[in-house]
Amino acid sequence: MSDMEKLKLRYSHNIIEHLGLKLYQNKPTNVIAELISNSWDADAQNVWIEIAQDKVSITDDGCGMSYTELMNDYLIIGKKKRSKDNITEKTARQRNMMGRKGIGKLAPFGIAKKLTLITISKEEKLYNWIQLDLSKMLSEENDDSPNDSIIYEPTILADNIPIEKIDTALKLEYKKILDKLKESGTAIILEDLSLKKIISSEKLKESVGQRFTVTLLSDDFNVYINETKVSEKEALPNFYKRYPESGYADQTLTINGQDRQVRYWVGFVESAEWPQDQAGVGIYAHGKLAQDRPFVFGLKGREIWTRYMYGVIEADWLDELEEDVVSTDRTSVNWMHEDTLQMYEWGAGLVRKWISDYQKFQKENNKGKVIEKINKLPTDLRVTEVERKAISDIV
Repeated sequence: MSDMEKLKLRYSHNIIEHLGLKLYQNKPTNVIAELISNSWDADAQNVWIEIAQDKVSITDDGCGMSYTELMNDYLIIGKKKRSKDNITEKTARQRNMMGRKGIGKLAPFGIAKKLTLITISKEEKLYNWIQLDLSKMLSEENDDSPNDSIIYEPTILADNIPIEKIDTALKLEYKKILDKLKESGTAIILEDLSLKKIISSEKLKESVGQRFTVTLLSDDFNVYINETKVSEKEALPNFYKRYPESGYADQTLTINGQDRQVRYWVGFVESAEWPQDQAGVGIYAHGKLAQDRPFVFGLKGREIWTRYMYGVIEADWLDELEEDVVSTDRTSVNWMHEDTLQMYEWGAGLVRKWISDYQKFQKENNKGKVIEKINKLPTDLRVTEVERKAISDIV
């Protein structure tokens, strides 16, 4: 061990349990989504997710962390990534940062009791390697600090050392991961899983596609699950009708006296074979889901149509307001806030228009098909021209 200051994890009493275990308990796709967000913020081009029976690993080729960054940023729970002074600041790749609250690092403990972190800084090219044990973090032995504060010292396997000095046994055990961390990046390995069944790679692809619809379609960010890239086919359904046909529609909304930019599109599927909670509209801010589906801005009486709808609305400014309006688990927006209420009303009108346009499309597109079927009825069941038109309109 060198003479550098020892690494310590600092957190207040019960924070692990309430913001780690309780918030993300048995929600593996939400946990992995938080780690993907960290990779995006680290300017990674590639994220590799490996799912096995007894462990899950998330590895990226981002900028990694130095010893100082690990100590002063990662190991301080609740340290905000963004404040009012840098809320719109972008990464080196000109990305809008997804992280904000500084508690996503606790998400892994919703599904795992042991976390191993391996990171190599892009600038220093030195490895830092630590392990966090949930049972020790929650141990009463750590609950004797002043002000109800806990200090936990993680197990250190490497601190600021080059790859050649890492223990050979460790290099062999984690060879597949280390091969991806050649230049820089971070790997999170989750072990001693608390899940009752293994995570389905297909289910994870759907969830990743739903939560990162915007970022997954960018050219400089790739997510792989068990070595298979999550493509547009996994990220998006096969649409029967899309508005607009490609790209986005842009609009400036005047909300609470401020001009707010939004862009959006919607697709309708011909057959709703997906679960109901995948239909509706997703609101994205800084490339990440802020309002989860099923959501239609409170529109009632149109459920038969919204069941076939997959809408995307991007509103980065929602994540740049001085007051945080996005829930901790990024599943809902506070629509009663003075800066969001008008958008909620606008959104209801937009969904109504989407449905109206799709109804007109369906009526024209299916008219001939219905008439053709009616004409094939047996002679004694034939209907008049007026009746045919009425039936066609109803169907």
